[in-house]
Amino acid sequence: KGKIMTLKEQFEEARKLYPGTKKGHEREYNNFFKRSTKPAPSGIKFVPAKVIPLLKPAIEYQIRYRKWCKDNCQWVAPWKNFQTWINKGCWEDEYPEFPDTPVVGISNEQKAANKAARESLKRNL
Repeated sequence: KGKIMTLKEQFEEARKLYPGTKKGHEREYNNFFKRSTKPAPSGIKFVPAKVIPLLKPAIEYQIRYRKWCKDNCQWVAPWKNFQTWINKGCWEDEYPEFPDTPVVGISNEQKAANKAARESLKRNL
């Protein structure tokens, strides 16, 4: 830790974490930057340097939320392909709060900081 990761490294870290079907790093990274010519589904301007840091926290939260749903006998849709997840701006998806037990290394404070970062991005773009 302590190493400053490039955008490409951050993207790859999020891509590896994503549980759905993936096609390949270069292909998906290039698709991500192609997508940057279109606004995000929320209508905000898509700026890769501001979006990439949001991918991993969004995926981590969705993984925990889906696990909680399954553990509590709630239906959960299958994961989208990663490229579809990116193209539809699913890092912006809002999920209801749930009684989450933090995953090791992810505190409630970090979850709150991630949420604040997403809200700030929406306001500032």
